[in-house]
Amino acid sequence: MVPRSAKGHRFFQIQTVKEIIPIMFRTRILWYVPVLLALSITGPQAAEVQPAAPAAPASGEIVAKVNGINIMEDQMEEEIEMLIQNLGQNIPPQLLPQIKPQMYKQALDSLISKMLLKSVAQEKNITINPDDVEKQYEKFKKQFPSEERYKEILAAQNVTEEEIRKRIAESPDLLYSKVLNTQAPEPDATTEEEVKKYYDDHIENMKQQESVTASHILLQFDGDPDEAEKAALKTKLEGIRKDIVDGKISFEDAAKQFSNCPSSAQGGNLGEFTRGKMVPEFEKVAFAAKVGEISPVFETQFGYHIVKVAEHQEEKTYPYDEIKDRIREFLEQREQAETHKAYIAKLRETAKIETLITEEAWKAKFAPARSPAAPGDMQIQVDPNSLKQ
Repeated sequence: MVPRSAKGHRFFQIQTVKEIIPIMFRTRILWYVPVLLALSITGPQAAEVQPAAPAAPASGEIVAKVNGINIMEDQMEEEIEMLIQNLGQNIPPQLLPQIKPQMYKQALDSLISKMLLKSVAQEKNITINPDDVEKQYEKFKKQFPSEERYKEILAAQNVTEEEIRKRIAESPDLLYSKVLNTQAPEPDATTEEEVKKYYDDHIENMKQQESVTASHILLQFDGDPDEAEKAALKTKLEGIRKDIVDGKISFEDAAKQFSNCPSSAQGGNLGEFTRGKMVPEFEKVAFAAKVGEISPVFETQFGYHIVKVAEHQEEKTYPYDEIKDRIREFLEQREQAETHKAYIAKLRETAKIETLITEEAWKAKFAPARSPAAPGDMQIQVDPNSLKQ
């Protein structure tokens, strides 16, 4: 696709398995703060957890102890990296050295909660078995629109199903989730009245946004072309378009043969997108095009395009009966999140928690080195919470 914020050649990107893996834990373990999920057009989405890679031996200084379990310096750094990733923001690399020292409290709170759950697992001999892994693996697969799409992404990333299972089994998050799901109190069942009230109170959120499903062919500008080069590129694409219209070649085959967009591997398919996701010039043509027809050649900052729209969905409000099950699932997940948060808070009341490196000491140790500022320069101060939407 052509993201509004695209810089350079970034038109379409297959979602990688590493990007997909964080959604495998549908019941998020809410270590840090309660998360109130917004009900989107696709229904309540599960919050995300990044499963850890195979654990390496902890190193560095001891930052804190939780019931005798050490939280090490490198664990803090990994947790900070994960928290930044979960913010879902494209943070400029030059700001990261300023952000990381300020995330001490969030990272330490998160790790304390995890170590409390680890302590419960040790005390009650709770372990992960093959059935736990397989159940989580099946949940993971259900996040994909189809079995075909799932296997396509695995193949594109050269990852096997067994490697996914292995990563699930090695992730400590699966153990923490099992502790919560077996030891925390069960939340009250959500009633039909609560579901209907939520629907009525949030009717503006019960809408399917207008969207199109489209494919495109891009002939990309090479650097900063002059008018003659642009005219030649446009004439070439007009010729490709004519061949498609005349039936000499299919749109998909033409995309694979001529398009400079990575989506060419999928026959130019960009999938479904809503307004505001593409650069304005692209959006204007895509949403105005008739289904099944091929647009005239048009220009964006990236080059010349033609678009073929396969489906156009108008905005609509979901009927209650169509969406009530998703609302119920969302409300139950939200209630479970609050229950889990309360359970962890109760564990903290009786836990022995020792902090060996204070927030001030952490900031002093990891604060970025200051370079002399030019006259009039302003030092940027970033609050991690301000990055959240």
